[in-house]
Amino acid sequence: MQKHILIALPIQEFEALIRDCVRSELQAGKKEEPKAPEEYLTSREMEALLRISPPTLRRLRKNLPLKTYRIGSVIRYCKQEVLQSLETIRAAKHRRL
Repeated sequence: MQKHILIALPIQEFEALIRDCVRSELQAGKKEEPKAPEEYLTSREMEALLRISPPTLRRLRKNLPLKTYRIGSVIRYCKQEVLQSLETIRAAKHRRL
């Protein structure tokens, strides 16, 4: 059962209460940092970034958990995801040594 409370409140106080609530919510929302736009790279850009050949990139795409995005007939890579995957691979490689 829901409880309802009814109080007489002048309209000016009601408006001030709502204004304060909205202001506090807006300030709380400003604290979140906006996300940087993701950069998607073509296969050629990936080859240049990683300094590898096209066959090596195809092999990496098959053997590693590189997530690809198909936009039309073109395969794209999210730069941040690729760099993050490489860091994971490097860390695992150094742990084995």
